[in-house]
Amino acid sequence: MINLTWLSIICLFFGFQYLADVTYCAITKKNYNPYTFKNILDVWIFFIFLVHIFITFTKNLANTISEGPTVVTWDKKAVVYCRNYVDNSVEEHTLLILGVVLLWLRVINFFRYNEYLGQLIGVIKKLVEEIFLFFVLYLVNLIIFSVLAESCFIDLPDYN
Repeated sequence: MINLTWLSIICLFFGFQYLADVTYCAITKKNYNPYTFKNILDVWIFFIFLVHIFITFTKNLANTISEGPTVVTWDKKAVVYCRNYVDNSVEEHTLLILGVVLLWLRVINFFRYNEYLGQLIGVIKKLVEEIFLFFVLYLVNLIIFSVLAESCFIDLPDYN
């Protein structure tokens, strides 16, 4: 419970770094493009983990935070959290899996700054395009062959 909440809080700080980027660009009079893939990805990471924090504190820990730290002990908070987590209608696993996938996309996006991995990512992109083209041509070939076979052998008797 606590580890996931701290992970979400750390990812929020990850999103706050752009305040420093915008300030730096304003001071140095450089252009800042907020619509790059990296920035949009970071905004999604920020909002997914922000939603997770809101779900944790408003739904799963309902009526335990406002009471104060001495009224509801951590042992009782754990029971309340687990009960609310199971009864909650929001799929937190889906939300967290989406957040982790976006974090991995962010890591892969960093590969382009590495000289050797950047070249490798370029080769893999071209390779994926070729594999996709091969797959599409294979499907077209398979469909044409199956239609031709069905039309040729439609008059065969059934021996069942």
